[in-house]
Amino acid sequence: MSDSEIRSKIEQNKKTIKQDALIIAGLFLCGIVLLFIFPESLHYGIFVLLIAVGLSYQIGKEISEKSKENATLIIKAKARFLEQCQKNGYTDMSDPKQSLKAKVIATDLGLNYGRNIKSFYEQAALVCQQETRETERLAVNGDLLLSLKSSCDCIAVFVRPDCSVYCTCNDGNKIEGTPKISVEKGGVFTYDYVPSQAVYTGATVGGVTTGGIHYTKAGYNEKYSKTNTGYIEATAGDTTITVSDVVVSPFTAEKFRRSDEFQHLVSGNEIKCMKFGNSEGRFYADLMVKSSNYAMKTQYGSMAAEKSRLPYSDCVRIATLINTIISLNYPPSDESIYEEACRLEQSEKSEDLQHAMDLFTLISDYKDSGERKNGLYEKYERILQNEKEQAILNKEKRRFLK
Repeated sequence: MSDSEIRSKIEQNKKTIKQDALIIAGLFLCGIVLLFIFPESLHYGIFVLLIAVGLSYQIGKEISEKSKENATLIIKAKARFLEQCQKNGYTDMSDPKQSLKAKVIATDLGLNYGRNIKSFYEQAALVCQQETRETERLAVNGDLLLSLKSSCDCIAVFVRPDCSVYCTCNDGNKIEGTPKISVEKGGVFTYDYVPSQAVYTGATVGGVTTGGIHYTKAGYNEKYSKTNTGYIEATAGDTTITVSDVVVSPFTAEKFRRSDEFQHLVSGNEIKCMKFGNSEGRFYADLMVKSSNYAMKTQYGSMAAEKSRLPYSDCVRIATLINTIISLNYPPSDESIYEEACRLEQSEKSEDLQHAMDLFTLISDYKDSGERKNGLYEKYERILQNEKEQAILNKEKRRFLK
């Protein structure tokens, strides 16, 4: 965009925001006047206020969008301002000549520099610096966490070194943030055929009969019944898919290798979210293809889809794991477990020593965890025996004191 286009767009957005705000305020004011100043127009006042409430939501969204667009345009304009100032050597805002030139550039871009052009210049430099850092951050490619796949689309989720998450869809463009994961209830459509019926519409008045018999049009009654199955939907930007497979990356598999839930749900590097290829599903799919009737085609299609779905509870478990992964809620690392176990093995309590041995067992293939666990057993037995003996002595002491 040219400088004049940026300025024009900023002014246009400001004008739109002002007009929208005046429309909402005018409607509310009109409704209040009708309610309180002209009580006989009470119903009109309520009607106008309801319209105002309804429109305020839509207009409010437009105002929000225009405000965000203006914020982006102003950042772009400030970058142009700084670029042109530096290009022409206007960097000393304490110099009257340079500051005047800078004011002209700001005015041409539609920027309000306030009373102090020096402060405005410094603010523009800071904004541009932050924008540059953010652009560089967003340009960094992350590690693949997992891919959510449907029959023809895919949403891939990545994590950057700074722990920010972004997605890509088929077009490869980055969408900041995690995808929205939801579990929907399964269900089937059924249709009951309603034949044509004869309806007598005649009437006799004064001995004269008019009308006759009318026949209703044959058709179908539609019914949708929810079932105990489910399916997972994922949304990133404008893309929503029904997830058939979840493919986890080696990066994620390493992070979750100590998770029992992960090991239970993931086979190889996949989680199957649908049961394709079963005989019942193929049977209804064949019927759908062969049927020429729209109602029956829809019914058989919904039945074929239903046979491919997992139980709803299984979908919830899978969706929970997906959300855990993309939210970066990793299980404790082997090193953190090892450090905690080493801390507990210094204790003189059997409970702590038991916990330490359990942790060493969990990561028995990490460093010297196996040897430490075996070496700790003798100390555990000795301290446990001492605790038992001390408990008996304390018990007898209390009995004696009574």
